[in-house]
Amino acid sequence: MRKTIKNMFTVLGLGAAGLGAVLAMAAGTFAATPPDQPAQNLGQNPAQSPSKILPQSQDDPRAQNRESARAQRLRELDLLFKQLMSTHDEAEGRALANRIWMTWHRSGDRKVNDLISLATIYMDEGEYAAALPKLNEVIKRAPDYPEGWNRRATLLFHMGEFERSLADIMQTLKLEPRHFGALAGRGLIYSARGQFGKALKAFEQALKFNPFLQERFNLIPILRKKLGQQKI
Repeated sequence: MRKTIKNMFTVLGLGAAGLGAVLAMAAGTFAATPPDQPAQNLGQNPAQSPSKILPQSQDDPRAQNRESARAQRLRELDLLFKQLMSTHDEAEGRALANRIWMTWHRSGDRKVNDLISLATIYMDEGEYAAALPKLNEVIKRAPDYPEGWNRRATLLFHMGEFERSLADIMQTLKLEPRHFGALAGRGLIYSARGQFGKALKAFEQALKFNPFLQERFNLIPILRKKLGQQKI
């Protein structure tokens, strides 16, 4: 993955400093670090594709708990996004974006939270093969939870599995169309593949939901310049 991004920055005309910046950015663009959750009684399951995942029965208490958490999450997100769109203060905007991330991370299922926490630890240590089964289990257990799909998209990006990452991003956006992290992640993938027009469009879609994205200071101006576009 590092080699692919290095090639991308060579094409864009950036040096080593730019490469280091985007690698750091890639670690946080898709998914901010969730609040610490204790990881225990965690299991593994084979990879699941979206087409093979069946929804939980509404008689399942886990599904009922997640549905209650989802309803509360949506109410809070509607308010947070309204506040984010109305502020012009950089510090306040970043704080609101962080609160949105915190809200996205609340699944309503303790086991899901534990699995994501353990997967995040593995990802931080570069143990991608160990993280993947945990996130597969998250998606199997809670297929209606957007952050499960987004977290696996992040992992697949770092593994260089761009097509699979894009598929998980698509699923994330079906469940949460305002997910600016997933949209920006799509922009990173398109940039890495040299599809700069699609990359710019993805970043600008992300900016519609979060005007305070860090990419507006680096990748977006570079892409606009390369494509000969003015600021929109």
